Amino acid sequence: MAGTRLIVQRGIADALTERLARLYREVTTGVTWHEGSRYAPLIDERQGNKVCSVIEAAKA
Repeated sequence: MAGTRLIVQRGIADALTERLARLYREVTTGVTWHEGSRYAPLIDERQGNKVCSVIEAAKA
């Protein structure tokens, strides 16, 4: 998913949250040359800090 926010109707928010959580549990991380990998590991501290800042912004 690209982006940090989703705007949804209250009536479907819980179902959407559950569905997204289920989809993310199925995501396989790993090195880019493995066929089943969807996301590769972070390569340096700067990249990790960027991801953490996006997560913190989403929680706010």
